[in-house]
Amino acid sequence: MEIQCRFVTGMPERYQVPPVEISLSTDSTAKDLTGVVKQLLIEENEGDEQFEREIASKKFNFMINETFLTLNIKELLLHLNISNETVIDINYLFALEKPKPTQSSPCEEWISSIAPLNHILNEKAKSYAVGFFNGDVKVYGSGHAELLNVAQVHADSQITDMLYFKSDTLGHNVLVTCSELPDPQLVISKLGADKKSIEVMARAKQEYADEVNCGYTCLA
Repeated sequence: MEIQCRFVTGMPERYQVPPVEISLSTDSTAKDLTGVVKQLLIEENEGDEQFEREIASKKFNFMINETFLTLNIKELLLHLNISNETVIDINYLFALEKPKPTQSSPCEEWISSIAPLNHILNEKAKSYAVGFFNGDVKVYGSGHAELLNVAQVHADSQITDMLYFKSDTLGHNVLVTCSELPDPQLVISKLGADKKSIEVMARAKQEYADEVNCGYTCLA
């Protein structure tokens, strides 16, 4: 089965295909449509080798009535209750590319929580805290340099959530961490000005814990 469709987009004119009706199989997938759009764009910009190389590396997403095409056109038309006897506008846009890592910081333990530094004045965070499944905490600074490594803030217990913020009133950064079994606790610590030392200010221990009531799971 085939449909008549038009490719439309809100992208710059350079990436717009001619608004002509073309016939496509309803079995067409996003991969099939990508090939069609690329071919139309290359024909529209014939002789522009730089543009051709740019388009060759691009991936596209497609939508009909603001709904993304994930399987094939036939399934999407059924889902939207649209007849294949009408001319269908298929909106296309560049797909988001996968993030490209710029730096790697290997850790021996599994990471369970990450908390960037928060400040009431919305200053740009220059450090962040990382909690691990074994109860350790690390603080990283500018350029992802490790500033602080504190073992067993929560003894052999997964850190389930963290808060890390700057207090102008107290004059230092505050780190709040919580954990579940076997050592359910909420721990409030303060960091030294150089972020290379830490002092536990308070601990709240849960005296009773079981599989149902297993400790401190989150901070709000």
